Amino acid sequence: MRQEHGITGYGYKASERRPYLRTHITMPLCLLVVFMGVILRTYRPTAAEPGEQFLYKPDFLCFTVLTMFPQVHRASKKLYCCCYEGHPSDWSTGRGRNIVTRWDLKTGKREVVAEHKGFPAFINQVSPGGSWLLLSASSFAERKTDRKNLSEPAMLAELGLFSSLFSSATLQCQYTWSHPTVMLPAVQREIAVFLDDSRLAFLLEQFQKEDGQYKYTVAVWSLVPQISEEMRFPLLSLQNHLIHAAKLNQPNQLLLLASEPNTKEPRVRTVYLVIYDLKQKSVHSRWRIMEVEHSSPKPNFEFPVSILAADRISGRTLLSYNDTIFLHEPGKPLMALECPRDFNNQPLNAVDLSPEGKYVAFESTRIVLYHVDERKYRVLDTSIENILRAWDNPPLFSPLAQVVHDPVMAALMPLKKRLMGWRLVTFLGNGDKLLGITTYGKAVVWDAASGKQLLSFKVAKTNLGADLEQILGLD
Repeated sequence: MRQEHGITGYGYKASERRPYLRTHITMPLCLLVVFMGVILRTYRPTAAEPGEQFLYKPDFLCFTVLTMFPQVHRASKKLYCCCYEGHPSDWSTGRGRNIVTRWDLKTGKREVVAEHKGFPAFINQVSPGGSWLLLSASSFAERKTDRKNLSEPAMLAELGLFSSLFSSATLQCQYTWSHPTVMLPAVQREIAVFLDDSRLAFLLEQFQKEDGQYKYTVAVWSLVPQISEEMRFPLLSLQNHLIHAAKLNQPNQLLLLASEPNTKEPRVRTVYLVIYDLKQKSVHSRWRIMEVEHSSPKPNFEFPVSILAADRISGRTLLSYNDTIFLHEPGKPLMALECPRDFNNQPLNAVDLSPEGKYVAFESTRIVLYHVDERKYRVLDTSIENILRAWDNPPLFSPLAQVVHDPVMAALMPLKKRLMGWRLVTFLGNGDKLLGITTYGKAVVWDAASGKQLLSFKVAKTNLGADLEQILGLD
């Protein structure tokens, strides 16, 4: 109505203003949009090359390679990867497929590949001698309940837990353990530890509603000449304790991270390292390492202390608490050190301890080594930080600028930058070499002493094509 009556003070009616707007504003705006579209859309992602030699082709925009879960056998220098390929709707039906591969870290060549249908799985660990892989999988489903009142849930989530033993030579499944179905959010876990290449131990946790306590049982299985349960017994000597992690200490000995409530302050838990002897079925030694505040109603979830690595030769254990790393020798603390920081001043993650406890490895967007005896940090690699800097400041009118300023790519760049980093960093052999794998599938081997890059190859490839990978620096 206002347009029909005109707008006073300008000497023309609104109906007379439209040609002026179209000529002086709309047309230049349209030309600008067309021009920017030509500039920004000049480069198109290329299709994947025919006969692609790399098995995994994760979507770069969502970094599916994060689900690759690699594991390494240090002595033989073999890399094992498992990647799940399937639609999320297949998670509850087991119709997806897990693709397992073995790589030679001396040559960078893929040696064996095997496909297995089932639920999403990851490689939990490799046996000490390298003969076995243990894969863990889970199924997720919802079912209706006959609730008697509105306070009860109408749906319950069922979580099925599976452990599968694979031969490292053929990558074929030899045996599968099916653990009791968990009704979420109930608390129930199992921790598996290879004792050697002939035995596997399961530490089973169960929450008792009657007394509100956690009960633990150890089940030891023989793997040769046939797979069978050897013995099963309760951990009676660790009553009132919560077990948060378990590592192999020596044959027949487990290194446990445990805690118990403080008698004076219920919200505080006293944390211990415990060596448990499976032959004697008793605690061999136990020492207190710290007290932490942990008020979660489910104490096993999000516990702030974790075991990062344990070296059986030196007996040293690497622990993490918030942004501080603690190195312990049997029965006593050795040192505490702050995590080094990246180019954005964010703390790195401590991930591994070299054999004999000489180096501590840190990773995130850069890789840093800490020499324990010399007490010095050394930056080993900053290649991912260089890629991120290039994305932030690409040369004007360059192919990289066209890609990163593309409207779709620009909207996804913050997520991609957060996910860029090193996925697996671990020592090889006697600790003289270091392996790292990026979130976009590149594997690199360095000499730990000199920092020299010895080998580089791809265990995964994005769906962008070789040209775009090269422009983004992901080749």
